[in-house]
Amino acid sequence: MDAGKIISSLIVCDISVTIDENRIKNELMNRYNGVANVTRMFFDDEDETPKTSVQVDFTLPDVARQILRDRSIVIGGICRRVYPIKKSVYQQTFTRSQKNRQNTAGSINEQDLLNLFEEQKKTLAQIINSLDEKLNHAIKV
Repeated sequence: MDAGKIISSLIVCDISVTIDENRIKNELMNRYNGVANVTRMFFDDEDETPKTSVQVDFTLPDVARQILRDRSIVIGGICRRVYPIKKSVYQQTFTRSQKNRQNTAGSINEQDLLNLFEEQKKTLAQIINSLDEKLNHAIKV
């Protein structure tokens, strides 16, 4: 096996979109062994809005497994929830890079479903805010 080959990946949640990927990677490299990449997740919308989730790739599976057992990873002095990237179970995948987003033939994994849920949650929040504003305006009139 290649020394630098990525063999484990985790999704880390609740990281402010203002925190840069390089800053996260540097902090994780100082705290954990085998950190290879940190990639910000993006909504699949026209603006490619960044999510509060990042994918962290590891070259050491034992480190990733220990983080999963702990159920969290420390970033910015705060424990963040982590999830494993599951094997594909559906029929379509989406690339995760900000500029190279495209649909490809393949499968959707559980993280893609979570991403879709987050997009729907964001849309519902916008609708609720809009209806709230209309209701407040109607009450004032």
